[in-house]
Amino acid sequence: MDAKPLSVSSGEYQSSADEAIKVATPDIILLKEQILGPEVMADLVFESIGGQEIISIARSDMINGQNVVYQPIKNITSLNYQYNPQNILSLQKTDKDLFKNFAIDLSRKIPNCGDGFILTEDGTEFTCEYVYIDPITEDLVIDLVNILPSEEVQVQSVAAVTVLNDTIY
Repeated sequence: MDAKPLSVSSGEYQSSADEAIKVATPDIILLKEQILGPEVMADLVFESIGGQEIISIARSDMINGQNVVYQPIKNITSLNYQYNPQNILSLQKTDKDLFKNFAIDLSRKIPNCGDGFILTEDGTEFTCEYVYIDPITEDLVIDLVNILPSEEVQVQSVAAVTVLNDTIY
């Protein structure tokens, strides 16, 4: 065999399959779009299934617990990863963990007894609340102590809240 490559335009170019390489026959390569069979369509339905349906179909020990010999759903591992409630909803932190992220330690700035009061028929009655609505001016009052001049306290309020209380079975 000559090391010089043959020109494609020359009549000497020949193609031969090496015996170590199996060439695909034309009937293996599908170029036309075909209708999917029922098994493939069932797999596609289970791949696009929602989290609520998974909870209805399989118990949590089949998803997160011990390994089972059979798989009622073909791709249960990827579905578990995609619809795992620990991935969908992050766990709520306690308020101490939340306030650790701020520069001011709020637990050191709240007084033992605030200046909160209510109006009664006999005059004013102190309630020791540190967050209250002033009954005279109707202002929101937040009592804090030991605030340095370099510290700034910001307050956010929400006008309306919808409380959702539900249990997922």
